[in-house]
Amino acid sequence: MKDFLGHRIRLFGSFSGIFSLVGMITLLALMPLLSTGALAAAPKVTVNYGGSSWLGHLPIMVAIERGMFREAGFDVTFNSMASYERMTGIAGGRLDITQTGVSSVIGSMAQNFQNFVVVGTCDQVFGFEGMVAKADFPTIESLRGKRIGVQPNSSAEITTFLLLKDHGLRYGKDVEIINMNASDSIASLARGSVDAATAWEPYLSQLQDLPNTVLLGRETDTEPFKKYGLQISGNLIVLRKEFVEQNPANATKFLKVMLDAAKWVTANRAKAVRLAIQRGYVKQTFEKLLPLAERFSYITDPNKMISEDLFDVLDVQISVYDELGKIPTHVDPRPWFRQDLLPRE
Repeated sequence: MKDFLGHRIRLFGSFSGIFSLVGMITLLALMPLLSTGALAAAPKVTVNYGGSSWLGHLPIMVAIERGMFREAGFDVTFNSMASYERMTGIAGGRLDITQTGVSSVIGSMAQNFQNFVVVGTCDQVFGFEGMVAKADFPTIESLRGKRIGVQPNSSAEITTFLLLKDHGLRYGKDVEIINMNASDSIASLARGSVDAATAWEPYLSQLQDLPNTVLLGRETDTEPFKKYGLQISGNLIVLRKEFVEQNPANATKFLKVMLDAAKWVTANRAKAVRLAIQRGYVKQTFEKLLPLAERFSYITDPNKMISEDLFDVLDVQISVYDELGKIPTHVDPRPWFRQDLLPRE
Protein backbone atom coordinates (compact mmCIF):
# COMPACT_ATOMS: atom_id res chain seq x y z
CA MET A 1 0.00 0.00 0.00
CA LYS A 2 2.93 2.33 0.73
CA ASP A 3 4.28 1.94 -2.82
CA PHE A 4 0.78 2.37 -4.21
CA LEU A 5 0.24 5.57 -2.26
CA GLY A 6 3.69 6.86 -3.18
CA HIS A 7 2.97 6.23 -6.84
CA ARG A 8 -0.31 8.09 -6.61
CA ILE A 9 1.29 11.05 -4.85
CA ARG A 10 3.96 11.27 -7.52
CA LEU A 11 1.32 11.06 -10.23
CA PHE A 12 -0.82 13.78 -8.78
CA GLY A 13 2.29 15.91 -8.16
CA SER A 14 2.55 16.54 -11.88
CA PHE A 15 -0.70 18.54 -11.82
CA SER A 16 -1.26 21.94 -10.32
CA GLY A 17 -1.10 22.27 -6.58
CA ILE A 18 -4.85 22.32 -6.00
CA PHE A 19 -5.42 19.16 -8.01
CA SER A 20 -2.55 17.45 -6.22
CA LEU A 21 -4.11 18.32 -2.88
CA VAL A 22 -7.56 17.14 -3.96
CA GLY A 23 -6.14 13.89 -5.31
CA MET A 24 -4.24 13.19 -2.11
CA ILE A 25 -7.26 13.93 0.08
CA THR A 26 -9.48 11.73 -2.08
CA LEU A 27 -7.05 8.83 -1.97
CA LEU A 28 -6.52 9.13 1.76
CA ALA A 29 -10.29 9.13 2.26
CA LEU A 30 -10.61 5.93 0.26
CA MET A 31 -7.92 4.06 2.12
CA PRO A 32 -10.08 3.06 5.14
CA LEU A 33 -12.72 1.78 2.72
CA LEU A 34 -10.17 -0.30 0.86
CA SER A 35 -8.74 -1.72 4.07
CA THR A 36 -12.16 -2.74 5.44
CA GLY A 37 -13.28 -4.37 2.19
CA ALA A 38 -16.09 -1.91 1.56
CA LEU A 39 -15.17 -1.83 -2.10
CA ALA A 40 -14.96 -5.61 -2.34
CA ALA A 41 -17.37 -7.74 -4.31
CA ALA A 42 -20.96 -8.02 -3.09
CA PRO A 43 -21.46 -10.74 -0.44
CA LYS A 44 -22.54 -14.14 -1.70
CA VAL A 45 -26.04 -15.48 -1.07
CA THR A 46 -25.88 -18.12 1.68
CA VAL A 47 -27.81 -21.28 0.89
CA ASN A 48 -28.27 -24.26 3.21
CA TYR A 49 -29.01 -27.35 1.15
CA GLY A 50 -30.38 -30.62 2.55
CA GLY A 51 -29.26 -33.86 0.91
CA SER A 52 -27.71 -37.27 1.43
CA SER A 53 -25.44 -39.75 -0.32
CA TRP A 54 -28.31 -40.60 -2.72
CA LEU A 55 -27.03 -39.99 -6.25
CA GLY A 56 -29.94 -37.71 -7.06
CA HIS A 57 -27.89 -35.09 -5.19
CA LEU A 58 -24.80 -35.65 -7.35
CA PRO A 59 -25.31 -32.45 -9.42
CA ILE A 60 -25.38 -30.40 -6.21
CA MET A 61 -22.17 -32.04 -4.97
CA VAL A 62 -20.50 -31.30 -8.30
CA ALA A 63 -21.73 -27.70 -8.45
CA ILE A 64 -20.28 -27.07 -4.99
CA GLU A 65 -16.92 -28.74 -5.57
CA ARG A 66 -16.37 -27.34 -9.08
CA GLY A 67 -17.14 -23.81 -7.91
CA MET A 68 -20.22 -23.43 -10.10
CA PHE A 69 -22.35 -22.05 -7.27
CA ARG A 70 -19.54 -19.78 -6.11
CA GLU A 71 -19.20 -18.28 -9.58
CA ALA A 72 -22.94 -17.60 -9.61
CA GLY A 73 -22.75 -15.76 -6.28
CA PHE A 74 -23.83 -18.52 -3.88
CA ASP A 75 -22.17 -19.89 -0.76
CA VAL A 76 -23.77 -23.34 -0.49
CA THR A 77 -23.50 -25.67 2.51
CA PHE A 78 -24.42 -29.33 1.95
CA ASN A 79 -26.23 -30.76 4.99
CA SER A 80 -26.52 -34.56 4.94
CA MET A 81 -29.69 -35.83 6.63
CA ALA A 82 -32.55 -38.30 6.36
CA SER A 83 -35.41 -37.52 4.00
CA TYR A 84 -37.97 -36.83 6.74
CA GLU A 85 -35.54 -34.40 8.44
CA ARG A 86 -35.32 -32.24 5.33
CA MET A 87 -38.93 -31.07 5.39
CA THR A 88 -38.52 -30.35 9.09
CA GLY A 89 -35.41 -28.34 8.20
CA ILE A 90 -37.34 -26.35 5.61
CA ALA A 91 -40.17 -25.67 8.09
CA GLY A 92 -37.74 -24.60 10.81
CA GLY A 93 -35.71 -22.33 8.54
CA ARG A 94 -32.53 -24.41 8.83
CA LEU A 95 -32.66 -25.35 5.14
CA ASP A 96 -33.35 -23.16 2.13
CA ILE A 97 -33.44 -25.79 -0.61
CA THR A 98 -33.60 -29.58 -0.68
CA GLN A 99 -34.42 -32.58 -2.79
CA THR A 100 -36.44 -35.02 -0.76
CA GLY A 101 -38.73 -38.00 -1.10
CA VAL A 102 -42.28 -37.50 -2.29
CA SER A 103 -43.60 -39.19 0.87
CA SER A 104 -42.49 -36.45 3.26
CA VAL A 105 -43.60 -33.70 0.87
CA ILE A 106 -47.09 -35.19 0.57
CA GLY A 107 -47.31 -35.39 4.35
CA SER A 108 -46.57 -31.66 4.64
CA MET A 109 -49.05 -30.82 1.89
CA ALA A 110 -51.77 -32.90 3.54
CA GLN A 111 -51.28 -30.85 6.71
CA ASN A 112 -51.60 -27.69 4.58
CA PHE A 113 -48.15 -26.37 5.49
CA GLN A 114 -47.55 -23.19 3.48
CA ASN A 115 -43.88 -22.64 4.27
CA PHE A 116 -42.49 -24.26 1.12
CA VAL A 117 -42.87 -24.43 -2.65
CA VAL A 118 -42.02 -27.20 -5.13
CA VAL A 119 -40.41 -26.80 -8.55
CA GLY A 120 -40.63 -30.36 -9.85
CA THR A 121 -38.18 -33.20 -10.12
CA CYS A 122 -34.57 -33.26 -11.35
CA ASP A 123 -33.88 -36.95 -11.93
CA GLN A 124 -35.44 -40.28 -12.77
CA VAL A 125 -34.00 -43.67 -11.96
CA PHE A 126 -35.67 -46.95 -12.82
CA GLY A 127 -35.31 -50.43 -11.36
CA PHE A 128 -33.60 -49.02 -8.30
CA GLU A 129 -36.05 -50.46 -5.78
CA GLY A 130 -37.47 -53.93 -5.31
CA MET A 131 -38.77 -56.71 -3.09
CA VAL A 132 -36.55 -59.67 -2.20
CA ALA A 133 -37.76 -62.82 -0.38
CA LYS A 134 -36.40 -66.05 0.95
CA ALA A 135 -36.27 -68.67 -1.78
CA ASP A 136 -39.09 -70.52 0.03
CA PHE A 137 -41.42 -67.77 -1.25
CA PRO A 138 -40.82 -67.58 -5.01
CA THR A 139 -43.88 -65.45 -5.83
CA ILE A 140 -45.57 -62.43 -4.30
CA GLU A 141 -48.75 -64.50 -3.84
CA SER A 142 -46.78 -66.94 -1.68
CA LEU A 143 -46.14 -64.14 0.86
CA ARG A 144 -49.72 -64.27 2.17
CA GLY A 145 -49.51 -64.30 5.98
CA LYS A 146 -45.74 -63.66 5.90
CA ARG A 147 -43.59 -60.82 7.28
CA ILE A 148 -42.22 -58.07 5.02
CA GLY A 149 -39.65 -55.56 6.23
CA VAL A 150 -40.37 -52.02 5.00
CA GLN A 151 -39.13 -48.57 5.95
CA PRO A 152 -42.27 -46.57 6.85
CA ASN A 153 -43.10 -43.33 5.01
CA SER A 154 -40.67 -44.15 2.23
CA SER A 155 -40.73 -45.03 -1.45
CA ALA A 156 -40.30 -48.67 -0.43
CA GLU A 157 -43.64 -48.51 1.33
CA ILE A 158 -45.34 -47.35 -1.88
CA THR A 159 -43.58 -50.01 -3.97
CA THR A 160 -44.58 -52.73 -1.51
CA PHE A 161 -48.20 -51.56 -1.45
CA LEU A 162 -48.44 -51.50 -5.25
CA LEU A 163 -46.69 -54.83 -5.83
CA LEU A 164 -48.96 -56.53 -3.28
CA LYS A 165 -52.08 -54.89 -4.74
CA ASP A 166 -51.16 -56.01 -8.28
CA HIS A 167 -51.03 -59.59 -6.99
CA GLY A 168 -54.24 -59.53 -4.96
CA LEU A 169 -52.76 -58.92 -1.49
CA ARG A 170 -53.64 -56.12 0.92
CA TYR A 171 -50.87 -54.18 2.62
CA GLY A 172 -50.89 -54.80 6.39
CA LYS A 173 -53.85 -57.19 6.17
CA ASP A 174 -52.91 -60.17 4.05
CA VAL A 175 -49.25 -59.75 5.05
CA GLU A 176 -47.56 -58.53 8.24
CA ILE A 177 -45.56 -55.32 7.76
CA ILE A 178 -42.46 -55.01 9.96
CA ASN A 179 -41.28 -51.39 10.14
CA MET A 180 -37.50 -50.99 9.87
CA ASN A 181 -34.86 -48.85 8.24
CA ALA A 182 -33.87 -50.00 4.77
CA SER A 183 -30.28 -50.38 5.99
CA ASP A 184 -31.45 -52.90 8.62
CA SER A 185 -33.40 -55.05 6.19
CA ILE A 186 -30.35 -57.03 5.04
CA ALA A 187 -29.53 -58.39 8.48
CA SER A 188 -33.22 -58.97 9.24
CA LEU A 189 -33.75 -61.07 6.13
CA ALA A 190 -30.48 -62.93 6.68
CA ARG A 191 -31.41 -64.05 10.19
CA GLY A 192 -35.04 -64.79 9.32
CA SER A 193 -36.68 -61.98 11.28
CA VAL A 194 -38.64 -61.24 8.11
CA ASP A 195 -39.57 -63.40 5.13
CA ALA A 196 -39.11 -60.61 2.58
CA ALA A 197 -37.99 -57.00 2.42
CA THR A 198 -38.34 -54.06 0.08
CA ALA A 199 -35.50 -51.54 -0.28
CA TRP A 200 -33.71 -49.24 -2.71
CA GLU A 201 -30.13 -49.31 -3.86
CA PRO A 202 -27.54 -50.01 -2.60
CA TYR A 203 -29.56 -52.09 -0.10
CA LEU A 204 -31.49 -53.86 -2.85
CA SER A 205 -28.30 -55.36 -4.27
CA GLN A 206 -27.21 -56.40 -0.79
CA LEU A 207 -30.52 -58.19 -0.26
CA GLN A 208 -30.08 -60.00 -3.56
CA ASP A 209 -26.54 -61.01 -2.58
CA LEU A 210 -27.86 -62.96 0.41
CA PRO A 211 -27.89 -66.74 -0.12
CA ASN A 212 -31.16 -68.44 -0.98
CA THR A 213 -33.09 -65.31 -1.91
CA VAL A 214 -35.19 -64.35 -4.93
CA LEU A 215 -36.15 -60.99 -6.43
CA LEU A 216 -39.96 -60.84 -6.59
CA GLY A 217 -40.43 -57.49 -8.30
CA ARG A 218 -39.23 -53.93 -8.80
CA GLU A 219 -41.08 -50.63 -8.85
CA THR A 220 -40.95 -50.86 -12.65
CA ASP A 221 -43.22 -53.91 -12.42
CA THR A 222 -46.10 -51.95 -10.86
CA GLU A 223 -49.14 -50.98 -12.92
CA PRO A 224 -48.70 -47.19 -12.39
CA PHE A 225 -45.14 -47.32 -13.73
CA LYS A 226 -46.27 -49.28 -16.78
CA LYS A 227 -48.94 -46.63 -17.38
CA TYR A 228 -46.92 -43.43 -16.86
CA GLY A 229 -43.29 -44.51 -17.29
CA LEU A 230 -42.21 -42.30 -14.40
CA GLN A 231 -40.58 -43.04 -11.07
CA ILE A 232 -43.49 -43.69 -8.72
CA SER A 233 -41.94 -42.26 -5.59
CA GLY A 234 -38.94 -40.15 -6.53
CA ASN A 235 -37.50 -36.91 -5.19
CA LEU A 236 -38.97 -33.43 -5.48
CA ILE A 237 -37.07 -30.12 -5.36
CA VAL A 238 -38.39 -28.10 -2.44
CA LEU A 239 -37.57 -24.48 -1.56
CA ARG A 240 -38.32 -22.58 1.64
CA LYS A 241 -41.03 -20.08 0.76
CA GLU A 242 -39.41 -17.19 2.63
CA PHE A 243 -36.13 -17.79 0.77
CA VAL A 244 -38.02 -17.55 -2.53
CA GLU A 245 -39.98 -14.46 -1.56
CA GLN A 246 -36.83 -12.59 -0.48
CA ASN A 247 -35.47 -12.79 -4.02
CA PRO A 248 -37.20 -15.02 -6.59
CA ALA A 249 -34.38 -14.36 -9.06
CA ASN A 250 -31.90 -16.05 -6.72
CA ALA A 251 -34.08 -19.15 -6.61
CA THR A 252 -34.20 -19.28 -10.40
CA LYS A 253 -30.44 -18.71 -10.67
CA PHE A 254 -29.76 -21.53 -8.20
CA LEU A 255 -31.91 -23.90 -10.26
CA LYS A 256 -30.09 -22.84 -13.43
CA VAL A 257 -26.74 -23.78 -11.88
CA MET A 258 -28.24 -27.05 -10.68
CA LEU A 259 -29.39 -27.94 -14.20
CA ASP A 260 -26.03 -26.93 -15.68
CA ALA A 261 -24.34 -29.22 -13.16
CA ALA A 262 -26.73 -32.02 -14.14
CA LYS A 263 -25.61 -31.58 -17.76
CA TRP A 264 -21.96 -31.83 -16.67
CA VAL A 265 -22.66 -34.95 -14.60
CA THR A 266 -24.48 -36.56 -17.52
CA ALA A 267 -21.44 -36.01 -19.74
CA ASN A 268 -18.83 -36.85 -17.06
CA ARG A 269 -20.30 -39.53 -14.81
CA ALA A 270 -16.98 -41.16 -13.89
CA LYS A 271 -15.42 -37.79 -12.96
CA ALA A 272 -18.52 -36.84 -10.97
CA VAL A 273 -18.49 -40.09 -9.00
CA ARG A 274 -14.76 -39.80 -8.23
CA LEU A 275 -15.27 -36.22 -7.05
CA ALA A 276 -18.16 -37.21 -4.75
CA ILE A 277 -16.07 -40.02 -3.24
CA GLN A 278 -12.94 -37.89 -2.83
CA ARG A 279 -14.88 -35.10 -1.08
CA GLY A 280 -16.57 -37.57 1.29
CA TYR A 281 -20.17 -37.19 0.12
CA VAL A 282 -20.47 -40.96 -0.43
CA LYS A 283 -18.64 -43.89 1.17
CA GLN A 284 -18.95 -46.57 -1.51
CA THR A 285 -16.12 -47.62 -3.80
CA PHE A 286 -15.86 -46.22 -7.31
CA GLU A 287 -16.38 -49.68 -8.79
CA LYS A 288 -19.71 -50.10 -7.01
CA LEU A 289 -20.92 -46.55 -7.35
CA LEU A 290 -20.30 -45.86 -11.04
CA PRO A 291 -22.72 -48.54 -12.34
CA LEU A 292 -25.42 -47.07 -10.11
CA ALA A 293 -24.71 -43.53 -11.29
CA GLU A 294 -24.94 -44.62 -14.91
CA ARG A 295 -28.54 -45.71 -14.33
CA PHE A 296 -29.64 -42.20 -13.33
CA SER A 297 -31.36 -39.99 -15.88
CA TYR A 298 -30.80 -36.39 -14.80
CA ILE A 299 -33.32 -33.89 -16.09
CA THR A 300 -31.56 -30.96 -17.76
CA ASP A 301 -34.52 -29.36 -19.54
CA PRO A 302 -36.61 -27.16 -17.20
CA ASN A 303 -39.68 -27.85 -19.36
CA LYS A 304 -39.55 -31.48 -18.24
CA MET A 305 -39.36 -30.83 -14.49
CA ILE A 306 -43.14 -30.44 -14.15
CA SER A 307 -45.72 -32.33 -16.23
CA GLU A 308 -49.25 -33.66 -16.04
CA ASP A 309 -47.85 -37.19 -15.84
CA LEU A 310 -45.90 -36.12 -12.74
CA PHE A 311 -49.14 -34.93 -11.12
CA ASP A 312 -50.82 -38.22 -12.05
CA VAL A 313 -47.98 -40.19 -10.44
CA LEU A 314 -48.18 -38.00 -7.32
CA ASP A 315 -51.91 -38.71 -7.17
CA VAL A 316 -51.13 -42.45 -7.14
CA GLN A 317 -49.00 -42.05 -4.05
CA ILE A 318 -51.49 -39.71 -2.40
CA SER A 319 -54.18 -42.32 -2.98
CA VAL A 320 -52.03 -44.99 -1.34
CA TYR A 321 -51.46 -42.85 1.75
CA ASP A 322 -55.13 -41.93 1.83
CA GLU A 323 -56.08 -45.63 1.77
CA LEU A 324 -53.55 -46.43 4.51
CA GLY A 325 -54.91 -43.58 6.67
CA LYS A 326 -51.54 -41.82 6.73
CA ILE A 327 -52.83 -38.41 5.63
CA PRO A 328 -55.91 -36.50 6.83
CA THR A 329 -57.19 -35.66 3.36
CA HIS A 330 -56.66 -36.43 -0.33
CA VAL A 331 -54.68 -33.31 -1.15
CA ASP A 332 -54.16 -31.62 -4.53
CA PRO A 333 -50.40 -30.90 -4.85
CA ARG A 334 -50.69 -28.34 -7.65
CA PRO A 335 -51.00 -25.18 -5.48
CA TRP A 336 -47.50 -25.80 -4.07
CA PHE A 337 -45.83 -25.97 -7.50
CA ARG A 338 -44.09 -22.83 -8.84
CA GLN A 339 -43.37 -23.29 -12.51
CA ASP A 340 -42.59 -19.58 -12.82
CA LEU A 341 -39.36 -20.12 -10.86
CA LEU A 342 -37.90 -22.49 -13.42
CA PRO A 343 -35.07 -21.07 -15.55
CA ARG A 344 -35.77 -20.45 -19.20
CA GLU A 345 -33.27 -20.78 -22.00
